[in-house]
Amino acid sequence: RRTDVTGSVTMNEARITLGEWVDVPFVPEEPPTFVSMEAVTGKRVEFFWPSESYPVVRATAAAGGRLAITYRGDTGAYTVNGGADMHGGEIFFFDRSFVMKEGSISFKEDQRSFDPHITARAETREWDPASGEEVKIWLDVDANLNGFSPRFSSDPSLAEPELFALLGAPFTQQVEGQGLLSSAVLLSA
Repeated sequence: RRTDVTGSVTMNEARITLGEWVDVPFVPEEPPTFVSMEAVTGKRVEFFWPSESYPVVRATAAAGGRLAITYRGDTGAYTVNGGADMHGGEIFFFDRSFVMKEGSISFKEDQRSFDPHITARAETREWDPASGEEVKIWLDVDANLNGFSPRFSSDPSLAEPELFALLGAPFTQQVEGQGLLSSAVLLSA
């Protein structure tokens, strides 16, 4: 009268897209399936947001990350809890590729909302024609993906207008007023 799936699985060679939330009507299973699994990140597990074809965030999980996943086929209720450290990847923002130096992704999700939390530090380098030297620009983010709003700093330290001029900040005016997904696609295009 029901199927129970329990255990632990190690994910290798996985590509996980954390796209836009789509709410679809649930149809109860007959007979229902109940899942209680632990998923452990292994080799080459990648996370993409908002899509694999136009990622703003592409991150490779370190081995040993753990996700507890539950699902009820009779009600459609599910949970995803846990997280993973990131040991590589990039964040594509302001038409620049920022190389991820450190980061993590955490999940505390259920059927009502799915909005993982990302913490990351990434860098790119730009030539500053005013000073005649290379500038290291840091992108820092500590937010849920739907509230993705990075902060920027640099070495040597630049005033905010100079820093944004190096990055090409006028581009952001083109995405003002757009939805999050539209902005992400435009910024990564």
